[in-house]
Parts: sequence; structure tokens; C-alpha cells
Amino acid sequence: MTLFRDGPGRGQDFQWRAGWGVLKANIMFVYNKMEEETAGLPFLVLIIEDCFIELCDENKIGKDFTFEIKFKSTGRSFIFGAENFKSLGRWVSLLTISPIDYIQLSKQSENTRIDPFSGQRFVKYRQRKMPAYHSKFDTEIKVLPLGNTNMGKLPLRTNFKGPAPHTSQDDIIDEALAYFKPNIFFREFEIKGAADRTMMYLIFYITECLRKLQKSPNKIAGQKDLAALALSHLLPIPGENGFPLNSMFKAPQSKADEDELRAYLQQARQELGARLCEVAFPEPQERPSKWWLCFARRRFMDKGLVGQGVVL
Repeated sequence: MTLFRDGPGRGQDFQWRAGWGVLKANIMFVYNKMEEETAGLPFLVLIIEDCFIELCDENKIGKDFTFEIKFKSTGRSFIFGAENFKSLGRWVSLLTISPIDYIQLSKQSENTRIDPFSGQRFVKYRQRKMPAYHSKFDTEIKVLPLGNTNMGKLPLRTNFKGPAPHTSQDDIIDEALAYFKPNIFFREFEIKGAADRTMMYLIFYITECLRKLQKSPNKIAGQKDLAALALSHLLPIPGENGFPLNSMFKAPQSKADEDELRAYLQQARQELGARLCEVAFPEPQERPSKWWLCFARRRFMDKGLVGQGVVL
């Protein structure tokens, strides 16, 4: 691992240095080298709380495979560089879910080490399987069924027409965009409620959006491409033969239920596409950010919303 430490007032005055990172519970220890893990003291200790993890723009940082830990209360930020894309994805996934989920799993094994990385090698994962992010709406609000299925009919913050209740607060699309990058690395996902199923569908759809944006030269073209994709009749719904998780999703029982399901999902796709373009095109006249496009070939749960070979 290479390390760059930044803080208030330091601007671009930084220096890279080698380091050996170890994550225990929600505490990250960084040593000068691997041998110091048992005998020496770390030169940096970070408590992964009240912070967010995001990928960096390599054009600004000048180094590949970098991610940033930024603390909300202090404004301090720390940028780390992984060895390769696989290591980068693993670090981002583990750090993102460590504050709550990992603490719960670590109560009886506080000294178990998770995925130490260095610029030289990758130590095999020895901790219990990490849980993915789940929708908060299953526990915070009463989720209505969508079209008599087991998906959730959640409020949306949108101006697109459709059957979704309106809200001015964070919605399921915000969750899908926020949890897409950490959740995309999971091959298994425990469904805890109707909102989880709606979020799963949106995560599958984000992947299709990114595949579409690979050919978009700028933001305006991307908005047009995703607007057309949202209306595509090739996108399956639960119960149809091409839907990837029919064993976990209940099919609509009547034509009215099917119409409501199609209308809600289309409305959600339209809004998601519009918001995705806002974050995927930091420079409107240029191609989408590589830190979004790099996930276009990833498959949530090793599945896709459409079959391989289907062109949307």
C-alpha cells in the first residue's frame, strides 16, 4: 500500500510513502512494513467512523487505484493507493461496511485480521463473510407492496410521472447509487425485506446503465442514452423468463398488478438514469468518469438484468 496523508491547510503539499495496512474491527492500522505489525507501532491509526469512502480521480492524484477516507467532522482526509483494481475494490468494500456491520461480527473475534494489503502481496481473507449493505427503509418506514409482489413501492424524489409516492427526502435511488460500489462485489445477498428487493433491481439496472454509458461521448449524449434505456421493452420484470432472480421475486398476479409494476420500475429507471449522469459526468463535455465505468463489467451476485449477449 502507498499512502498520502492530507489535512486542513495542506492543499496539494503531500508525499507518498509505502505502508502496510491492517483493518481490525473498525480501526485501521498503518505500519511502515509488514514486519512491524507484531513488533512495532503503527505510524497511523484511523477509526473508521463518521467518514465516507470514495474513489479518487487519478488525473488529479497522479496515481492509479487510489481511494480516499474523508472524515466529516474534522475535514481531514487520507488517500491510499492499492496494488491493483482487485485490491482497490476489496479495500473500498471492507472499509465501507466496517463501521457497523463489522463491529457486530467482531464481538467474539476482535483480534482476527481482515485483508492486510501492501504493494507487494495480498494476505488471504480469514474473517467471517462480510455482510452487504441493506436498505434502511425496511426498518424505518412501512413499505407498501408493489403491484401485489414482494418488491417495495417506495417514495421517489422525482418529477417523472408514475405511481410512486412523492418525497422530498433521500429515497431508494439515493441508496442504490450510494451502495452500488460496495455491494457490486458481493456474490450473495441476504434479502431482509421488500425495500431490499427494489434496491437490488436498481443495482442491476445501474450496471446496464454503465454498460450503455461506455459509448457516450459526453453528458448530453449519456442523458439521451439512459432516457432511451429506461423505456426499453427488453428489460425484464419479475415473473418473466429473462429476469435473473425469479426464485426470490414474486411475479404479479394480475394484469393490473403487472401494469403498476412496469410503471413504477420505469419511473424509477428514468430518475436513476438522470441522477447517475450527474455523478458519472464530472466534466459535461467529456466521457464518463473511469471510476464509474470501471464497474461496467462487474455483475452483482454474478448475474445481470438481461442475459449475456442481449444488446439494449
